[in-house]
Amino acid sequence: MPSKLPRLFVKSPLRTGAEIVLPPDQAHYLANVLRLKPQEQVLVFNGVDANGARAPPPRQEEGDARR
Repeated sequence: MPSKLPRLFVKSPLRTGAEIVLPPDQAHYLANVLRLKPQEQVLVFNGVDANGARAPPPRQEEGDARR
C-alpha cells in the first residue's frame, strides 16, 4: 500500500459499512485521472468526523454513475 493515499472529500457521514455514492465528477476523477485499480484504497473524509476512513475505490457497473 502506498505511504500516501489519495484523499477524497465526501458529503456523506462516515460509518463502518456505509456505501457512499459519488457524483459523476468524483467517480471520473478516481477512475480516469488517478487511474485507481479495484484493489487500491482512498482516504475519504467529510470535514466533520475526526478521522477519515480508508475505502476501496467504488466499482462502476454498466449504466451506473457510481465508480
